[in-house]
Amino acid sequence: MKPTILPFAIALFSSLASVVADEKTIVARTNPLRWEPKEISVKAGDVVIWKIDQGFHGVIFSDFDTAKGVLQIEQGSLPIAKQPSFDLPAQGTAVKDSTVPFLVKATIRDIPSGMTEIPFVCTMHPDDMIGRLILKVDASPVDTKANTHASPSPSPEPSK
Repeated sequence: MKPTILPFAIALFSSLASVVADEKTIVARTNPLRWEPKEISVKAGDVVIWKIDQGFHGVIFSDFDTAKGVLQIEQGSLPIAKQPSFDLPAQGTAVKDSTVPFLVKATIRDIPSGMTEIPFVCTMHPDDMIGRLILKVDASPVDTKANTHASPSPSPEPSK
């Protein structure tokens, strides 16, 4: 019987995937009205889910034309479109209740240089429920050999 590396490869891939991408949930809450958390840091590969705990809510992206360059909206999300009382470029979901599994599920794509956040509000409570995704670009690996031109330390002379 030949040994297989498939179980090892699956385990390795699963552990690497959990390190690379995180799933983060933003919940619409009432009493008091708020997004929880109202700010969340995300990086490329992360998945963000906007959910309703109770009450009637929706999510509006302040500039969806810009946001959709970073957000890959996943299947099962509510349709995102222009909503009454919001001027373009703001777009988002209609108001729903907690019977929907989630409002929006999005995977963070590569983050363009200079883009630092994606602001959003509640469709029903835009003055009370303000939030934002804080976009984090992974830092380049640190070069541990950066100081290669330094002079070597003098060796002590042997005693005579």
